[in-house]
Amino acid sequence: MRHSDTTASRPLLRRWTTWLAWGLWVLTVALFAVALSGVIWPSPHDVLATGLVILAFPTVGAIVASRRPENPIGWIFCIIGLSVIGDVASSQYVLYVRHVAPSLPGVTLVAWFASWTWFVGMGLASTLMLLLFPDGRPPSPRWRVVGWLAVLLIGITVLALAVRPGPLDTEPTIPNPFGISGPIGDVARAVSDLVGWPLLILALASFTALISRFVRARGDERQQLKWVAYAATITAVGIAAIAIVFLVGKGDDLAFGWVWYIAPVGLGLIPVAAGIGILRYRLYDIDLLINRTLVYAALSATLAAVYIGLVIALQGLLSGFTGGNTLAVAASTLTVAALFQPVRRRIQNAVDRRFYRSRYDAQRTLDAFSSRLRHEVDLAHLTDELRGVVGETLQPASVSVWLRRVP
Repeated sequence: MRHSDTTASRPLLRRWTTWLAWGLWVLTVALFAVALSGVIWPSPHDVLATGLVILAFPTVGAIVASRRPENPIGWIFCIIGLSVIGDVASSQYVLYVRHVAPSLPGVTLVAWFASWTWFVGMGLASTLMLLLFPDGRPPSPRWRVVGWLAVLLIGITVLALAVRPGPLDTEPTIPNPFGISGPIGDVARAVSDLVGWPLLILALASFTALISRFVRARGDERQQLKWVAYAATITAVGIAAIAIVFLVGKGDDLAFGWVWYIAPVGLGLIPVAAGIGILRYRLYDIDLLINRTLVYAALSATLAAVYIGLVIALQGLLSGFTGGNTLAVAASTLTVAALFQPVRRRIQNAVDRRFYRSRYDAQRTLDAFSSRLRHEVDLAHLTDELRGVVGETLQPASVSVWLRRVP
């Protein structure tokens, strides 16, 4: 009877978790829509960055939580998305009240909510998300202490920010309506001021746990981690590109506006990659994606360098005869077009040889077998060689060859 009750309760529990997951998604999207309706956004980049994070995290979180409710990663994504939109919507409401409609109520309470809700998402994203991916458990039991310390730090910090006396961090003109004076307030102020270092230490520990998991991972788990590593790499490249643009003094140049979109796209791809990894949808496509990214990134950089070098060199050589600009650009374009396929093949071989050695060796084995096949007439020797090639390249459990007799 007890087993029957447990079995009957599973569909009901699954239904409730599905409703809860998608309810959080609806709440997040609704808050984002409300925030956009009367918002004062600093720039389109902020809309893109916030929109990608807000929509990607709760959407993937709702899908994962509804299908794998036992995996906390889905719920963590839902909370991250709700935390981000809670901070954005609250901050934009305060701006709207200040600049457009001063008579609207609740600005103090909304500003107080914005002063601490941001930390929930940041704390989860920098600790538990890294520590528990992809199966919802730490890499080993000794890493559990990091998870519990992260939960404790997030809870204590949120409480400290909520009761810290004085003006709110997000709105200095508004005093904290729930601030506590005296020794408790001093402790809350000290905790909120020093929280950066403990969070950084726990974030580094969580990242180390993720690296440790990747080093030991094999099979599906390694592919799951590759997906997230790919998205994280795009984010890191985007952040580095923005830093380089500012260092060279091109931060306000419209020609470099596309750089601003790399990091938000990468950040939005992190939950998408995690969702693919957890649900194992087209899991092994990541190898092809990484391969193509390496090839075409190297190809683009090589051809761009050749093009720029040729333009500069030809302009110098032709400047005495003509203006040089049009002819140099035309000649450089034709040269780069002619080099595209040869350079791509060379880069593809280099990438396969360095990162996909087994595939590279298998391709070379097949090419060598194809060339020998043209001159082979001994059927028995051909059958033995075919078995050897198939065994070396595909490594099956057994190999059999059937020959159809031709009448």
